[in-house]
Amino acid sequence: MRNIDIVYRSKEMMIQYKRILIPIFLFVSLVGVIPSLISNSLLTLIASILIMPATQGLITSSLKVYRNSGETVETYEDGLYGFKNWTKLFGTYFTYNFIKFVIFFIEVILVTTLVYMVFGDQLMEAVEMINQTNYGFLNYEYALMSALGAVFTVLAIIVLPNIIVIIITNIIYDLFFFPVFYLLEDGVKGFEAMGIAKRMMKGKKKQLFLLKLSFFGWMVLAYILTVIIGTIISMLILIGENGTFLFTIILSAIISVLVYRVRYQLAMTIFYKEVVGEDTIEMDDHYYDYGEPRSKEELPREDDDFYETFSNKQLIMGVGIYLPLYFIGATFLLSIVFGLLINAFGWTDSNFVNSWFNFVVDGTLLIIALFMFRNVFQSAWQYFKSLSLKEIGKLTLAGYGLTYVVMVAGNIVVNLFDLGSESANQVAIEGLMHNFPIPMLFATIVFAPLVEEFVFRGIIFRAMRRFGPMLAILVSGFLFGFIHVSRAVFAGDLSQFIQIAPYMFMGCLFAFLYEKTKSIAVPMYLHVFSNLISVLVILFI
Repeated sequence: MRNIDIVYRSKEMMIQYKRILIPIFLFVSLVGVIPSLISNSLLTLIASILIMPATQGLITSSLKVYRNSGETVETYEDGLYGFKNWTKLFGTYFTYNFIKFVIFFIEVILVTTLVYMVFGDQLMEAVEMINQTNYGFLNYEYALMSALGAVFTVLAIIVLPNIIVIIITNIIYDLFFFPVFYLLEDGVKGFEAMGIAKRMMKGKKKQLFLLKLSFFGWMVLAYILTVIIGTIISMLILIGENGTFLFTIILSAIISVLVYRVRYQLAMTIFYKEVVGEDTIEMDDHYYDYGEPRSKEELPREDDDFYETFSNKQLIMGVGIYLPLYFIGATFLLSIVFGLLINAFGWTDSNFVNSWFNFVVDGTLLIIALFMFRNVFQSAWQYFKSLSLKEIGKLTLAGYGLTYVVMVAGNIVVNLFDLGSESANQVAIEGLMHNFPIPMLFATIVFAPLVEEFVFRGIIFRAMRRFGPMLAILVSGFLFGFIHVSRAVFAGDLSQFIQIAPYMFMGCLFAFLYEKTKSIAVPMYLHVFSNLISVLVILFI
């Protein structure tokens, strides 16, 4: 079906059912505005996450209209559909947006690092100019113009490239996984829905892009009308700065619905049903792979050949619960506990506190992982026990040999930038190891390697693998590397970012070995062995 036919048909459907659809779209759009009304940034983020499934009502109602059953559309039922089915929908919405966020995060880090490497001097001069403005100049106008010029420089060099990259990535990402939320209507969820959506969109992304682009003029018109009407009303009614902001975003939501959003959603629904096709998924609990019916039990999983199995539920739990706990939650909560202990016992030795803090955090994360995903660890242990001593010996020699090679290669990359061979993370660990070896031995040799392999290979790699092994290896490796330099980078020492190289190379190697051996026991063992060798070198050489 051609795009022009889709657009024309969507117009006809909108005219016929606009009295039914517009109230639903207005309600959902106004709900989407709620996070913007919250002044606290953390609460805004939480609210934005919680209301993500609200838009599912738009898909539900547009599908009813497509099936020539518009009379069954109910403002109350369909408007609240996303909230009434929140528990069924949230996991997929969170997974979809979390993966997008991770991709954005990686891109921002890479673009910012590249820009810093190329325009570092100009940026430092601009920042220095901004700082000098705070102390004032004899010529205030000159100081102001200089500061504005410096700010423009920072925006042009760092902010603008990141915005462009994020916009392009967002467009591409949405084209690849467009059918995901339509598949929810057929009971397909999470990573499974994303994998099927990707296959369904093969050869259809260009047409979808052009279809979306055909509505760009209407979006611009809605924006212009919002500005004009908002300006006129603000001049007639003095509602204050905060009131103007709230009024503008509400007005924008209303105008977007009246100008294009209903017709746009109907066009997307027609594209899904007529171009993507509805023969892939049927409501009788059977999957159809482009005309070849197979039951769910017969549908091959991309990771069926892995020794340890993750269910879709476990992967969602891993991404939605364990990853936030690993990256933020555990450290934050336990830092509060340690703060109370420091005050209670009067601890003053920072090395003592840091060493036992690492011990407790890593140990706690391992215990939680063993409790939540004990089947994975049990399977990994069974695999390792099945290996003969000869096989373990070969694995040790070959695996550690490769680990050593990639670490040397990573250090060569670091040395090219004349930044030294050790990261701030490595220096800190060495200091703690010499002063308090007992807790650091457990944390470094046992707790950390097992937890890190479970996080970066077990959860992140397995979750991303459905989009291709190579992408999964790179994402897993990059995040593994970044976590080891993140403290220094976030503290403002951007030069430490290049220290990601040896960790990233090692992370990619472990993911590659996991892909080849099909058992997480292999990277876990090699990570433990590699850290053991490093600890022995630190303590005795």
